[in-house]
Amino acid sequence: MMVGTLAAEKRRHKRLALLNEIMVMFSGRMDKRPTRLLDISSGGLFIDCMLPPPVGTIVDLKFNLQGYEQPIEAQGQVRFKQDGLGMGVQFTRIDPDVQAYIESLLAHIEKAG
Repeated sequence: MMVGTLAAEKRRHKRLALLNEIMVMFSGRMDKRPTRLLDISSGGLFIDCMLPPPVGTIVDLKFNLQGYEQPIEAQGQVRFKQDGLGMGVQFTRIDPDVQAYIESLLAHIEKAG
């Protein structure tokens, strides 16, 4: 069952499909979980996760993006989930330079067609 569904037409940000490793730490729990980042936008990302936490959960994120020199650390909130598939996370804290880099990646890919 999809909770907190965000239909494609409601998306505010263009997305870039990826298959990157990401480290996720759930707020209030000490466990860190390596998993896969499936897509990213300047507003958030979608993470592969068999049993996502409840909508509203705060997560700490650490991941790399090709072409960006250092690991990216951000915080987000689970906005929707689908058991067996993953969760959509909206950034609540991310470096503005990282956001600008993501936007430039998306613009470059869109321009390349």
